[in-house]
Amino acid sequence: MTMIRTLFFILLTFLSTNLFAQELLWQKPIKLSSGVNDKREAYALENKEKGELLVFLMDNQSIYLSVLDEEVNTVNEFIIDRPLKKYTTLLGGCIEGNDYTLFFLEDRKTSLCIVTINAEANTSKISEMPYQMPKETFLEAFTYNNEMFLLNIEHKSSRVKVYNLTKKGFQSFDVVDFEDQLKTMGQEKDLSRLLESNKSLLRLTLSPKIKKVDNHMPNSIEVVGAEHKLYVEDSKVWITLDHEEAKTIILSFDLNEYVPRGTQVFHRGITAMNPLALESNSFYQQGKLYQVVVSSDEMCLSVTDLVKGVRLKEHRVKKDDEISFKNSPLVQEGGSTIFSQGSKRELTKTRKILRKMVDSKPGVSVYPMDNYLEVTIGSYKEMKGNAPMMGGFGPGIPAGNFFYSASFSFSVNYTMTKATYFKSIFEKESFEHINGNIQMNAFDKAKEFTDKYGDQVSKAQTIFRWNDYYLLGYYMNGTYDFRKFTDSPQVN
Repeated sequence: MTMIRTLFFILLTFLSTNLFAQELLWQKPIKLSSGVNDKREAYALENKEKGELLVFLMDNQSIYLSVLDEEVNTVNEFIIDRPLKKYTTLLGGCIEGNDYTLFFLEDRKTSLCIVTINAEANTSKISEMPYQMPKETFLEAFTYNNEMFLLNIEHKSSRVKVYNLTKKGFQSFDVVDFEDQLKTMGQEKDLSRLLESNKSLLRLTLSPKIKKVDNHMPNSIEVVGAEHKLYVEDSKVWITLDHEEAKTIILSFDLNEYVPRGTQVFHRGITAMNPLALESNSFYQQGKLYQVVVSSDEMCLSVTDLVKGVRLKEHRVKKDDEISFKNSPLVQEGGSTIFSQGSKRELTKTRKILRKMVDSKPGVSVYPMDNYLEVTIGSYKEMKGNAPMMGGFGPGIPAGNFFYSASFSFSVNYTMTKATYFKSIFEKESFEHINGNIQMNAFDKAKEFTDKYGDQVSKAQTIFRWNDYYLLGYYMNGTYDFRKFTDSPQVN
């Protein structure tokens, strides 16, 4: 009996050591309660002026604020009641001096709840205000330079309204009208209707939709496969529209000027036995547009300098050739059943990935690392069913002044998908392909960690960049943990 207890203790110690192999930087003992509707989530804000990280942990009843220093040590804490149940959507937050504010949107998008905490003065305030914009549709929200912005679009128009939110509510708004830019590009529809558009008549969109993308972090194909995307980089807001196979429409404005700008970049021509069976998409980053266009016969990846208006480089592959610019195997993840979610298998033929990309939603994602770019190319397809989708990346805190961190999970979304992709490494400036075996980035390591431990680390999960590494946060067994993950050299 003593021997059995000893073996059990050794096994338990081994499992615990294995689980905590990644460096644990912060752990907070806390009880996050769940109910019929599980509202356990985490949100982070960076206070650049003080070099502090604000961590908000939430459950059905409370909001717990922890103020951390640059070394991820707790310097202050505060607890406040969570807003009423109808405020289910956390839009984001802002910082005004020592006041830290969160904004929650009501289910029907008719009212806002504003929660302000001053941890130093040990005070808090919760207020509600109407958010009734009868002739507008909410698009997205983001934080830039510690300020909160909401983007709406007026019905049947190309007028984007940019609202600045503070702890007192709506401070001001500006209007950016893209009507002239779209007409110059030959668009008959206004922006609100373009945001309702998609390439498939089977994918009906009832209201304008756009996907916010953090282009300083790795993104899954499920994220970048959206046809309409929003990026915030430095002080500029970029909107890309990929509802047409032949081109990408790019709209932009500066948060300091609100002057509308627009251009379009056509995809390169490719071989297509069926010209109607083409799919395409794009990704914006640092003044460059990365585009992929694919048919069952050929694929082309290209990069265009939007400032100079020139195409810098393109890489092509035909269905019967090997992909010369890939650094990883061709991978298929997931499937049509709950049991296949999280599974992986390799594809051996180029024609297989081309066919799958044409038959689903293609995407391209670019992740900058040192002097290199890690580019993920592939597609995903939503499968019938309602089981969790495995392997979806989510947003975090990027480099620069744009800030977006919301709860997400590597392992929990609400549709099953089948994703097919491969990764490539390119030189950052010339976009020349670099040979070698690709190494795991911080997100790959974090995803491997969450895949391994599944439900144990899936509650209130978030990941974001802090200093020169990433922090993965999750709730488990009465504590909230932050674990450190770093990028590896990209090729060897």
